[in-house]
Amino acid sequence: MKLLAHDAYFAFAHEDGTPFMLANRLQNNEIVWLGPLYLVWDNTKSKELLDAGASDMPYQIKRIELKFMPPFPNMTLPPGSSAAAQRGFMHFRQHCMACHTINGEGGGKAPELNYPVSVAEYIKPEYLKRWIMSPRSIRYNTTMPGLTSAILDRETATEELVAYLKAMSNAKRVPANP
Repeated sequence: MKLLAHDAYFAFAHEDGTPFMLANRLQNNEIVWLGPLYLVWDNTKSKELLDAGASDMPYQIKRIELKFMPPFPNMTLPPGSSAAAQRGFMHFRQHCMACHTINGEGGGKAPELNYPVSVAEYIKPEYLKRWIMSPRSIRYNTTMPGLTSAILDRETATEELVAYLKAMSNAKRVPANP
């Protein structure tokens, strides 16, 4: 996309409040009303844009289409996941992803939890819950902290995290940099 590849400016107002208009030097100085928005290329420094025919005219913006993607598309749950798994995703984002990754997204300080094999596939649920709540009860020298005691209902939050991990075991995606 040219907008992202070259210096461009998206204008929505003149500082002095004057209308969006200019004289088109290429067409007998015809007055061109721009707006409500326009795009201005800094094409004087780009041989590629000049060779493609970009002139000194700004481009009027008639429509903007926004496509929203989740902030962590490889971590998002598969459609139809339970409410518990959805809450587990929120817990994961708040308490786990600074260190762990799911499908390559997250902190990367601690192990990947879903790809190629999910921890929910090779650790029994009762041990996974115990590990999340109190890792030192399973590995005495681990550096992983247990789920914060600031959570009022840690037991439920842990079950929801496990529900998220189980749901994600059905949504494996190859990390961008495995």
